[in-house]
Amino acid sequence: MQKKGMFIAFEGIDGSGKSTQFKLFSEYLFDKDKHNNLVLTRNPYKDTNIREILRESNDPLTQADKLATLFIEDRFKQAKEIINPNLEEGNIVITDRHKLSTITYQGAQGLAMQDLLKRHEGLPVPDITFIIDVPSKDAAFRMQKDNKRDIGREHKFEADSEFQETIRQNYLKAKQLSPNDKIFIIDGNRNQEIIHKEVVEIFEREISDLIEDKPTQLTLQFLLDEIKNLKQKIEDLEKTPNSNDPYSHTN
Repeated sequence: MQKKGMFIAFEGIDGSGKSTQFKLFSEYLFDKDKHNNLVLTRNPYKDTNIREILRESNDPLTQADKLATLFIEDRFKQAKEIINPNLEEGNIVITDRHKLSTITYQGAQGLAMQDLLKRHEGLPVPDITFIIDVPSKDAAFRMQKDNKRDIGREHKFEADSEFQETIRQNYLKAKQLSPNDKIFIIDGNRNQEIIHKEVVEIFEREISDLIEDKPTQLTLQFLLDEIKNLKQKIEDLEKTPNSNDPYSHTN
Protein backbone atom coordinates (compact mmCIF):
# COMPACT_ATOMS: atom_id res chain seq x y z
CA MET A 1 0.00 0.00 0.00
CA GLN A 2 1.30 3.46 -0.92
CA LYS A 3 0.60 5.62 2.08
CA LYS A 4 -0.60 9.20 1.66
CA GLY A 5 -1.30 9.90 5.32
CA MET A 6 0.76 9.51 8.46
CA PHE A 7 0.78 6.90 11.22
CA ILE A 8 1.94 7.71 14.78
CA ALA A 9 2.04 5.26 17.73
CA PHE A 10 2.42 5.83 21.47
CA GLU A 11 3.79 3.00 23.61
CA GLY A 12 4.82 2.38 27.21
CA ILE A 13 4.12 0.29 30.29
CA ASP A 14 0.90 0.75 32.27
CA GLY A 15 1.08 3.98 34.26
CA SER A 16 3.81 5.49 32.08
CA GLY A 17 1.66 8.44 30.99
CA LYS A 18 1.55 7.40 27.32
CA SER A 19 -2.23 7.91 27.09
CA THR A 20 -1.85 11.45 28.43
CA GLN A 21 0.79 12.20 25.79
CA PHE A 22 -1.40 10.56 23.15
CA LYS A 23 -4.20 13.00 24.02
CA LEU A 24 -1.96 16.07 24.24
CA PHE A 25 -0.34 15.30 20.90
CA SER A 26 -3.71 14.72 19.24
CA GLU A 27 -4.94 18.09 20.49
CA TYR A 28 -1.74 19.74 19.24
CA LEU A 29 -2.17 18.35 15.71
CA PHE A 30 -5.86 19.25 15.62
CA ASP A 31 -5.12 22.86 16.57
CA LYS A 32 -2.02 23.11 14.39
CA ASP A 33 -3.68 23.02 10.97
CA LYS A 34 -7.32 22.94 9.85
CA HIS A 35 -6.27 20.53 7.07
CA ASN A 36 -5.19 17.92 9.63
CA ASN A 37 -7.81 15.17 9.64
CA LEU A 38 -7.12 12.98 12.66
CA VAL A 39 -8.22 9.43 13.39
CA LEU A 40 -7.62 8.21 16.95
CA THR A 41 -7.57 4.52 17.81
CA ARG A 42 -6.21 2.14 20.43
CA ASN A 43 -5.32 -1.46 21.22
CA PRO A 44 -7.09 -3.71 21.95
CA TYR A 45 -9.33 -2.71 19.05
CA LYS A 46 -12.51 -4.83 19.07
CA ASP A 47 -11.78 -8.18 20.69
CA THR A 48 -13.49 -8.02 24.10
CA ASN A 49 -12.18 -11.49 24.97
CA ILE A 50 -8.72 -10.01 25.46
CA ARG A 51 -9.75 -7.91 28.46
CA GLU A 52 -11.59 -10.85 30.00
CA ILE A 53 -8.48 -13.02 29.75
CA LEU A 54 -6.37 -10.26 31.31
CA ARG A 55 -8.59 -10.37 34.40
CA GLU A 56 -8.86 -14.16 34.63
CA SER A 57 -5.69 -14.78 36.61
CA ASN A 58 -3.21 -12.88 38.77
CA ASP A 59 -0.33 -14.83 37.22
CA PRO A 60 1.14 -12.63 34.45
CA LEU A 61 2.91 -15.58 32.83
CA THR A 62 -0.22 -17.52 31.82
CA GLN A 63 -1.81 -17.80 28.35
CA ALA A 64 0.99 -15.97 26.55
CA ASP A 65 0.48 -17.54 23.11
CA LYS A 66 -3.30 -17.23 23.28
CA LEU A 67 -3.03 -13.55 24.16
CA ALA A 68 -0.47 -12.94 21.42
CA THR A 69 -2.72 -14.58 18.83
CA LEU A 70 -5.78 -12.59 19.93
CA PHE A 71 -3.89 -9.29 20.01
CA ILE A 72 -2.32 -9.81 16.58
CA GLU A 73 -5.59 -10.92 14.95
CA ASP A 74 -7.32 -7.91 16.51
CA ARG A 75 -4.56 -5.62 15.21
CA PHE A 76 -4.86 -6.93 11.65
CA LYS A 77 -8.60 -6.24 11.82
CA GLN A 78 -7.85 -2.73 13.07
CA ALA A 79 -5.45 -2.17 10.18
CA LYS A 80 -8.01 -3.35 7.63
CA GLU A 81 -10.94 -1.38 9.03
CA ILE A 82 -9.33 1.77 10.43
CA ILE A 83 -5.65 2.34 9.75
CA ASN A 84 -5.12 1.45 6.08
CA PRO A 85 -8.28 3.14 4.69
CA ASN A 86 -7.49 6.37 6.51
CA LEU A 87 -3.85 6.38 5.47
CA GLU A 88 -4.99 5.94 1.87
CA GLU A 89 -7.29 8.95 2.34
CA GLY A 90 -4.38 11.06 3.52
CA ASN A 91 -5.48 11.25 7.17
CA ILE A 92 -3.26 11.18 10.24
CA VAL A 93 -3.81 8.04 12.32
CA ILE A 94 -2.66 8.08 15.95
CA THR A 95 -2.83 4.94 18.05
CA ASP A 96 -2.56 4.30 21.78
CA ARG A 97 -0.47 1.07 21.56
CA HIS A 98 0.51 -0.93 18.50
CA LYS A 99 2.72 -3.92 17.74
CA LEU A 100 5.42 -3.13 20.32
CA SER A 101 2.89 -3.75 23.09
CA THR A 102 2.43 -7.38 22.10
CA ILE A 103 6.14 -7.85 21.40
CA THR A 104 7.16 -6.48 24.80
CA TYR A 105 4.32 -7.83 26.95
CA GLN A 106 4.12 -11.32 25.49
CA GLY A 107 7.90 -11.28 25.25
CA ALA A 108 7.95 -10.75 29.00
CA GLN A 109 5.61 -13.75 29.28
CA GLY A 110 8.29 -15.89 27.69
CA LEU A 111 7.63 -15.77 23.94
CA ALA A 112 10.51 -14.90 21.61
CA MET A 113 10.37 -11.21 20.69
CA GLN A 114 11.83 -11.82 17.23
CA ASP A 115 9.10 -14.38 16.50
CA LEU A 116 6.43 -11.97 17.72
CA LEU A 117 7.87 -9.30 15.41
CA LYS A 118 7.63 -11.66 12.42
CA ARG A 119 3.99 -12.40 13.23
CA HIS A 120 3.28 -8.70 12.67
CA GLU A 121 4.62 -8.67 9.12
CA GLY A 122 2.09 -7.17 6.73
CA LEU A 123 0.84 -4.57 9.19
CA PRO A 124 1.41 -0.85 8.53
CA VAL A 125 4.58 0.40 10.20
CA PRO A 126 4.23 3.65 12.19
CA ASP A 127 6.08 6.61 10.72
CA ILE A 128 7.02 7.52 14.29
CA THR A 129 6.71 5.53 17.52
CA PHE A 130 7.03 7.32 20.86
CA ILE A 131 7.87 5.12 23.87
CA ILE A 132 7.16 6.93 27.14
CA ASP A 133 9.69 5.39 29.52
CA VAL A 134 9.10 5.28 33.28
CA PRO A 135 10.54 2.83 35.88
CA SER A 136 7.91 0.31 36.93
CA LYS A 137 7.91 1.38 40.59
CA ASP A 138 7.09 4.97 39.60
CA ALA A 139 4.40 3.76 37.22
CA ALA A 140 2.86 1.60 39.97
CA PHE A 141 2.83 4.58 42.35
CA ARG A 142 1.06 6.68 39.72
CA MET A 143 -1.61 4.03 39.20
CA GLN A 144 -2.27 3.82 42.94
CA LYS A 145 -2.87 7.57 43.02
CA ASP A 146 -5.09 7.52 39.93
CA ASN A 147 -8.68 7.61 41.17
CA LYS A 148 -9.95 6.86 37.66
CA ARG A 149 -8.66 3.30 37.88
CA ASP A 150 -10.81 0.62 39.41
CA ILE A 151 -8.67 -0.18 42.45
CA GLY A 152 -8.52 -3.89 43.17
CA ARG A 153 -9.50 -4.84 39.63
CA GLU A 154 -6.20 -4.19 37.88
CA HIS A 155 -5.48 -6.75 35.19
CA LYS A 156 -2.67 -9.22 35.79
CA PHE A 157 -0.05 -7.13 33.97
CA GLU A 158 -0.75 -3.93 35.91
CA ALA A 159 -0.69 -5.65 39.30
CA ASP A 160 2.86 -7.06 39.06
CA SER A 161 5.58 -4.41 39.34
CA GLU A 162 8.45 -6.80 38.59
CA PHE A 163 6.69 -8.02 35.48
CA GLN A 164 6.14 -4.41 34.40
CA GLU A 165 9.88 -3.76 34.78
CA THR A 166 10.61 -6.72 32.48
CA ILE A 167 8.24 -5.20 29.92
CA ARG A 168 9.98 -1.86 30.33
CA GLN A 169 13.36 -3.44 29.62
CA ASN A 170 11.87 -5.05 26.50
CA TYR A 171 10.68 -1.63 25.35
CA LEU A 172 14.22 -0.32 25.77
CA LYS A 173 15.37 -3.04 23.34
CA ALA A 174 12.84 -1.99 20.69
CA LYS A 175 15.24 0.16 18.67
CA GLN A 176 17.67 -2.75 18.36
CA LEU A 177 14.85 -5.14 17.49
CA SER A 178 13.47 -2.87 14.72
CA PRO A 179 16.44 -0.72 13.63
CA ASN A 180 14.67 0.54 10.50
CA ASP A 181 11.70 1.91 12.43
CA LYS A 182 11.67 5.48 13.75
CA ILE A 183 11.41 4.76 17.48
CA PHE A 184 12.02 7.46 20.10
CA ILE A 185 12.34 6.71 23.81
CA ILE A 186 11.10 9.63 25.90
CA ASP A 187 11.91 10.15 29.58
CA GLY A 188 8.44 10.04 31.16
CA ASN A 189 9.57 11.00 34.68
CA ARG A 190 9.08 14.72 34.05
CA ASN A 191 6.30 17.27 33.93
CA GLN A 192 3.77 16.24 31.28
CA GLU A 193 4.08 19.58 29.46
CA ILE A 194 7.86 19.17 29.18
CA ILE A 195 7.38 15.66 27.82
CA HIS A 196 4.79 16.93 25.36
CA LYS A 197 7.17 19.65 24.17
CA GLU A 198 9.85 17.04 23.43
CA VAL A 199 7.33 14.87 21.55
CA VAL A 200 6.30 17.85 19.41
CA GLU A 201 9.92 18.84 18.73
CA ILE A 202 10.77 15.33 17.57
CA PHE A 203 7.65 15.18 15.43
CA GLU A 204 8.33 18.54 13.74
CA ARG A 205 11.92 17.52 13.01
CA GLU A 206 10.99 14.11 11.67
CA ILE A 207 7.99 15.28 9.65
CA SER A 208 10.27 17.40 7.49
CA ASP A 209 12.30 14.31 6.63
CA LEU A 210 9.14 12.29 6.00
CA ILE A 211 7.80 14.87 3.56
CA GLU A 212 11.14 15.02 1.74
CA ASP A 213 11.42 11.22 1.62
CA LYS A 214 7.78 10.66 0.68
CA PRO A 215 6.63 13.54 -1.53
CA THR A 216 3.45 11.65 -2.34
CA GLN A 217 2.27 12.15 1.22
CA LEU A 218 1.04 15.42 2.70
CA THR A 219 2.64 18.15 0.57
CA LEU A 220 1.94 16.68 -2.86
CA GLN A 221 -1.55 15.61 -1.86
CA PHE A 222 -2.34 19.18 -0.81
CA LEU A 223 -1.01 20.52 -4.12
CA LEU A 224 -3.06 18.01 -6.09
CA ASP A 225 -6.18 19.07 -4.21
CA GLU A 226 -5.43 22.72 -4.97
CA ILE A 227 -4.89 21.97 -8.68
CA LYS A 228 -8.18 20.10 -8.79
CA ASN A 229 -9.99 23.06 -7.21
CA LEU A 230 -8.33 25.47 -9.64
CA LYS A 231 -9.39 23.37 -12.64
CA GLN A 232 -12.96 23.37 -11.37
CA LYS A 233 -12.91 27.16 -11.04
CA ILE A 234 -11.60 27.53 -14.62
CA GLU A 235 -14.34 25.24 -15.91
CA ASP A 236 -16.96 27.25 -14.06
CA LEU A 237 -15.61 30.51 -15.50
CA GLU A 238 -15.67 29.08 -19.01
CA LYS A 239 -19.33 28.20 -18.59
CA THR A 240 -20.22 31.70 -17.34
CA PRO A 241 -21.14 34.18 -20.16
CA ASN A 242 -18.90 37.23 -20.43
CA SER A 243 -21.03 40.39 -20.27
CA ASN A 244 -18.43 42.37 -22.25
CA ASP A 245 -18.49 39.94 -25.15
CA PRO A 246 -21.17 41.04 -27.69
CA TYR A 247 -21.30 37.48 -29.07
CA SER A 248 -21.81 35.79 -25.70
CA HIS A 249 -25.57 36.51 -25.67
CA THR A 250 -28.22 35.71 -28.21
CA ASN A 251 -30.94 38.21 -29.16
